[in-house]
Amino acid sequence: MSALTDSSAVAGGTAMSVGQLLRTRRIERGLSIGDIAAETRISARYLSALEDDQHEVLPPLTFSLGFVKNYAKALGLSSELVGNQFKAETSRFGVAEQAHFPEPMGDSKIPSRGLAVAGVVIVVAVLGGWWAWTSGLIGATAPTEDDMISVAGTAEGTSTEGPDLAISATPPDTEAVSAPQAAAVPADEATLRAEEQATAAARVINNGPIILKALEDSWVRISDGTSGAVKIGVMKAGETYRVPALPGLKLMTGNAGALEVTVGTTVLPSMGGPGEVVKDLELTPAGLQAYLASRATPPSADSPRTNPE
Repeated sequence: MSALTDSSAVAGGTAMSVGQLLRTRRIERGLSIGDIAAETRISARYLSALEDDQHEVLPPLTFSLGFVKNYAKALGLSSELVGNQFKAETSRFGVAEQAHFPEPMGDSKIPSRGLAVAGVVIVVAVLGGWWAWTSGLIGATAPTEDDMISVAGTAEGTSTEGPDLAISATPPDTEAVSAPQAAAVPADEATLRAEEQATAAARVINNGPIILKALEDSWVRISDGTSGAVKIGVMKAGETYRVPALPGLKLMTGNAGALEVTVGTTVLPSMGGPGEVVKDLELTPAGLQAYLASRATPPSADSPRTNPE
C-alpha cells in the first residue's frame, strides 16, 4: 500500500505542498509528466509548474483549479481535498480585478480651438526642422578651394601631396581596410571587457565536466534550489545532457538506475538501482565521489536497521 493517502497527504498529515504531493505520488506510481499529460490532456508545461509550485505561470484560478483536480484524480487522490489545499496555498488570485472606466472630460478640460491649432503648428515646425537637418540643408557649408583641389586630385587617382600613386586594379584587402576603419572609431573598453568576460563565462558554463545519459526513460530535475530548475522532465532513452558548470546544482531522479553519469572521460558506477528515487545529489565531481563512497560503505553493526514490511 502506498505511503500516501488522501487523509494523510492532504488533510494536514504532512507538510508537503500540493506540488510536492503530486510529484511524489506520480513518481511512486512510475509515471512521467508525459504520461499524465496524455491522460489528462493538460499541457506538460502546466503540469511541471504545478509540481514546482510556480503559481505565477499558471492560467487564471478557474482553469488552474481544474488542472489540479484532474491531476489529483489521475493519481488516485481526492480531487476536492487537493483542490481545497491548492486554493489555500495560492496567493495570486485572492482578489478579482475590478474594471475601471475613464470618466468623461468636462468642458473646462477640453483645450480651446486656438490652443489646438497652435499645437499643430509647433509640431509641424519641429518635424520640418528635423527633416531639413537630416537632409543636410541646415549646417551645410560651401566647399572651399582646398576642398575642390582635394576632390579633383582624388578623382584623378593622385594625391595632392607627395609623388603620384598608381591606382591598383586589384581589389583592396578586406582585412587591411577594415582594421584602420575599426581603429578610427574608439571602442568602449569597459563594454568590450564585459563582452569578453561574458563569452568566457558562457564557454565555461557550456563545457561542464559532467554528462548524463539516459539508458532508459528517466524523469530528472536539476536545480540549485533557489533560482528554479535548469532542466526538468523525462530524459528519453539515448538522450544525453551536459550539466552546466553552475554552483549548487543538485539532481533528483525517479529512476537512478537508468542514468549513466560521466565525469570527463570516466564513466561512474550507477547512482542507484532501477526505479530508485534519488534526491539532492550534488552535481560536482567531489559530490558524486562522496555519494558513491557513501553507498559503497557497509553499515556498521551499531547503525539502526529498518525491517522491511
